[in-house]
Amino acid sequence: MTDHPWNKVSQAAKELLERARPEGNEAPITFRRDDEGRCLLSPTPLRWGGPKGGVAAQLAKRNVPSFFSQLGEERGALVLCPDLRGLASDILLHLVGKNPLPNHPPTGESWIVEFSQPNTHKAFHVGHFRNVVTGDFLVRLARFGGHDVIAANYIGDIGTHVLRAMVGWERAGCPDPPTQGDLAKWLGGFYSEWAQKEGEACESFVSVLHQNLEELIALYPEKKELVGIKKRRLGRNRRLLMSLFQSALQGNLPWAESEAETWKACLEIQDEIATRWAQKDKALIRDWERTRAWSIDSFNEIYDALEIPFDHVWYESEVEEEAQRIGKELLERGLATEEDGAVLVDFKKEPYNEPKKDVLMLLRRDGLPLYSAKDLALARLKERMFSPDQSLYVVAVPQSLYFSQIFTILEQGDHAPKLTHLAYEMVNLPEGKMSSRSGSAIPFSDLWEDALERVGKRCRNPEGKDVPLIAQGALKHAMLSRDFNKKVLFDW
Repeated sequence: MTDHPWNKVSQAAKELLERARPEGNEAPITFRRDDEGRCLLSPTPLRWGGPKGGVAAQLAKRNVPSFFSQLGEERGALVLCPDLRGLASDILLHLVGKNPLPNHPPTGESWIVEFSQPNTHKAFHVGHFRNVVTGDFLVRLARFGGHDVIAANYIGDIGTHVLRAMVGWERAGCPDPPTQGDLAKWLGGFYSEWAQKEGEACESFVSVLHQNLEELIALYPEKKELVGIKKRRLGRNRRLLMSLFQSALQGNLPWAESEAETWKACLEIQDEIATRWAQKDKALIRDWERTRAWSIDSFNEIYDALEIPFDHVWYESEVEEEAQRIGKELLERGLATEEDGAVLVDFKKEPYNEPKKDVLMLLRRDGLPLYSAKDLALARLKERMFSPDQSLYVVAVPQSLYFSQIFTILEQGDHAPKLTHLAYEMVNLPEGKMSSRSGSAIPFSDLWEDALERVGKRCRNPEGKDVPLIAQGALKHAMLSRDFNKKVLFDW
C-alpha cells in the first residue's frame, strides 16, 4: 500500500526536510507517526543545530506542501501536522477507488426538518438524544444532496406537563434552582412527583372500574366499547373514562365514589392552575418565564456540546392563540365537531370517512388548545414564513397515527407542502419503556458526564479539548449505527 495517503504524507515530509538539510550533513532522516497527536514526528532536523524554534520557522518560509497545516517543535522533535480534513478525504478515495462524496448541485427544493422537540420542565433524556442525532443526520444529508434546508426545533414550553411541573414546584415552596447541574432535570423531578401522585389516583379509579366491569356493562349497555375492554385500554379511552368519572361523582357508581373523589381533588388543583394560566395570572406567568428559561439554557448546553445548531426555534406558547382560532375555524367549516364543550375531529364522519383514524381532540372544554391544535397552527406558521416544498417531522414511531391524523386535516386546506413523518423507534430500558412521568427516563446529562469520564480515563490529558469531541463522536455513533427502524435497548 505504498500509495496510501499516509505514505504520501510521509514522503512529502521527507522531501521537505531533504531540501532543508544543511550541506554536508548526510545523517538519515527518520520519522515516526504519532496516532494520538495525529501528526508526524522527526527528531533529525533538531540535531542540525540553530536557534530553538528555528528549524520549524525556516521550514515554514519554504514552499510547504498542502499536505501540512502546521509545523512546530515539541519534546525534541519537529512536529508536522497534516491537513486532517484533506487526509480523511484522500483516505476515503483510496479505500473505495472513487470520490464517495461528490458535489451535488442545488435542487431548488426547500425543506423544513423539525426535530428534537424537547419539553421544558422535563429532562432532555436519551430518547431525545436519538431524535436529535437522527434529525441532524437528515439535515446534513439533505443539504449535501443540494436541498435548501431549514433545521427547526419546536419546544413544548406550555401544556399539561408544564402545569404539572409548576404545581409540584409551587407545592415544594417555589425553591431556587441549584447553582450548577441540569436544571431541566431538576425541574423534571417536580413534574414526576406530582404526575405520579395524580396518576396513582387515576389508576386507582380505573382499577375499581375494571373490577366491576360486568356491572358497568349492565348499567351502560349503550357504551359498546366497554364489552371486552382491557384495563389498559379503559385508562386510555379518555372520553369513556371521563364519562364514567362524572357518573361516579354523581353517586351512580357508589363503589367507585371514594377513588373518584381522590382523583377529583388532584384534578381540581390542576384545573386551578390551568384557570390561572388562561386568565394570564401575572405571578404564574412570571414564575413560568423564570422556570422555562432554566430549561432552555439546559437544552442549549446540550446542543452546544453535540454541535447541533438550529436555523429556527419555535415554542408551543407562540402558537397557542392561533391554535384556538384554528379549532374554531375547523368547527365553522364542518371539519370538526363540538362535544360537551370540547372541539374534536371525528374521522369516522364526513368529510373524512376514515374510521381507522378514530377521533382527535383539538380544544379542551375550557377552550384551551391541545397539542394537536398547536401542531396545526405551527404548520400554518411554517407555510407562512418559509413556504417549503417538503415539511418533515422527525418523531418516534408511537406518534404515527397522530401524524396521520394531523396530515389528513392539513390536506383539507388550499395548499400544503409534501408532509412526511420520519419515524424512528424508541430507546427503551431493559425493564421496559422510559417515562418522565414515572421518573425512569435517563437524562442525557447523566450519559454525557459518564461518557466524558470514560474518555478522560483513556486520554493522556483528561482536561484536553479532544475529550468532549471523542465523547460526542462515540455517543453519536452508538445511535447512528443502529437501524432507525429498530428499538435501542439502553443499558449502562
